[in-house]
Amino acid sequence: MWERACSRRRCASQDMCGLSHRFREQARSHRDCMGVRAIAFACASGHPDVEFRPLAQCPRP
Repeated sequence: MWERACSRRRCASQDMCGLSHRFREQARSHRDCMGVRAIAFACASGHPDVEFRPLAQCPRP
């Protein structure tokens, strides 16, 4: 009984690790896109702390 529970646990933890790794990779590849969306939303909502600059003037990370 313990052997089966232990193997199921290991399998579940490996699956979760795979999921978090996949999301980390996706986050890295879509980082710029999400930043642009957040800035566009803040500009559209009239947030006072947001200064809009054309993309060409933005510093590259």
